[in-house]
Amino acid sequence: MDISHLVSRFSQEPTDSYLSPQSLDKKPEYEIREQSIICLTKQKLFGYAPAEIKRISQLYEVIHPEDRDMVIRFSKASIDHFNNGNLKPGRSQTKIVFRVIGKNSKQYYYLRHAIINGVKNNEIASNYTYLSDLTWLKPKVGSWKLNGPGAEHFRFHRSNGTEYECVFTKREKEILRLLARGFYSKDIAQGLKLSKHTVDTHRRNMIRKAKVANTAELLSLAWDMNLKI
Repeated sequence: MDISHLVSRFSQEPTDSYLSPQSLDKKPEYEIREQSIICLTKQKLFGYAPAEIKRISQLYEVIHPEDRDMVIRFSKASIDHFNNGNLKPGRSQTKIVFRVIGKNSKQYYYLRHAIINGVKNNEIASNYTYLSDLTWLKPKVGSWKLNGPGAEHFRFHRSNGTEYECVFTKREKEILRLLARGFYSKDIAQGLKLSKHTVDTHRRNMIRKAKVANTAELLSLAWDMNLKI
């Protein structure tokens, strides 16, 4: 079956997907309020008793070193987005999953859920931020979601995806986009009027540049980093 028309269309159509945190069936355990952490359920936070960790600065100190920059960048990017005319109290909110190193060096997974509840001069005036322990679920680290006006235009790379976007050529990204759509090398070759050998060479080059082991890891990296494929 000739699928050239599909290959041609999908090679030009960027995907618009990101990983979002799984929904919670339980209420959050902690609230961040005016730089303080408030216990809501008497549950321990990162293995610490409620009285042992109360300041938001302590939270950043225990975020996993590999996740800390991501959380800070996400916070800044979302604040910039909301303060750029994309605010609606109650509807503007963010979620992000990250790891923390808690008491006795145990690793935990947490969801931070921020809800904008106050706006002044079209900028954030106040917000509610909740922390929920998802260690039992072991969700995908770096999963995020942003809701509210203009959300469809918001982009965030879990890691510095720009580095990979720059080193991939236009043709490589075109082929990567088709691989992400589920097309095989022979179909891509037929649709782009290339040889299968050329398509496979481009794929191997991307695997080498991204420093991954195979095509599956290449696609996983692309989704994780929200590359514009």
